[in-house]
Amino acid sequence: MAYVVPFNDSSSVVVSQNTTGTTPFELIINRQNNFIENRLLYCKEANGGTMPRVFTLSTVGYTIQGANTLYLYSNDAIQLHLSTNCWNILGGFSPSGGWNCNAPPPSFSTVQSPSNSVIVNPLMDTSQLFVDLRSESKTLVLPQISNLVGYNLNICPFYTIKDVYGNSAISSLFLSTTGGDILEASDTCSNATKIDSNYASLDILPNGTNNTWHILNYFNGSISNADSNLPENSTFSISSAITYVDTLDVKKLVLLPQTSAVKDATFYIKDLTGNAITSSIYISTQMDDLIEGGLSSIMLTRSYESVRLVSYSTSLYSITLNNPYGLEPYNQR
Repeated sequence: MAYVVPFNDSSSVVVSQNTTGTTPFELIINRQNNFIENRLLYCKEANGGTMPRVFTLSTVGYTIQGANTLYLYSNDAIQLHLSTNCWNILGGFSPSGGWNCNAPPPSFSTVQSPSNSVIVNPLMDTSQLFVDLRSESKTLVLPQISNLVGYNLNICPFYTIKDVYGNSAISSLFLSTTGGDILEASDTCSNATKIDSNYASLDILPNGTNNTWHILNYFNGSISNADSNLPENSTFSISSAITYVDTLDVKKLVLLPQTSAVKDATFYIKDLTGNAITSSIYISTQMDDLIEGGLSSIMLTRSYESVRLVSYSTSLYSITLNNPYGLEPYNQR
């Protein structure tokens, strides 16, 4: 018999730390829950381990990009957004599926601190930690979860850690826990990990129940550079934090706001109808703004692909998430 997750109308995170063996762990979303439009929901299979763990996510009265049931295996995570009675996948992390973009970063041992790396103790008073690696390698030592100011089991902070200038292939970014906390399950990263892919980023969530920093998203820094043939007849500007693009008919061009007007703002852009593989979505800056890597425009070319951009400075957009796989990692396998 499945273990049904207790879920209430204020929940934004569901973590499956109680799974044992292969016992299914089930979350049912139905219309008795008082969901509202534009709600974000994070689900995480957090027990990990070498045995197959399964977190079943099912819906009643809703769909998830057309599906009624998804399966999160060991250490998988998914980020959902409710819009017009449908949960859409905005992000995720699927090491069990072996997807290139979602593969976990490499682990390393902290028995001996990385040589030639500067120790940094972040204050964790902001949800976005942009790290400058242009001149030196850095090791971010996460605070003990129990010591996080304002942290409790009902209010879970999120943190995005990003190689903002794209130099981690030369000057690696190390991430280490402290005070007996671990990072993800012991067979994935143990108590530390290394980011050595330019422009890579990591979303993490502290879990005080098992003293673990869970990985919710890993972006390896790779994104499609747009070609020079930008569409001219299907252009529109972003007007909200989450933009869904209809790709059923023609290629679309999405214009980002000027960074000077939206400093520190976050924007999600997603292929709503699953046709980006044939009708690409072009995302372009305006005026002298750039996207990381010196790009003025990028493309979404996979069905149901999504991307998250942050206005990092008055002239630069930083990419902190790219999810090109839609339902694929979460189908029964």
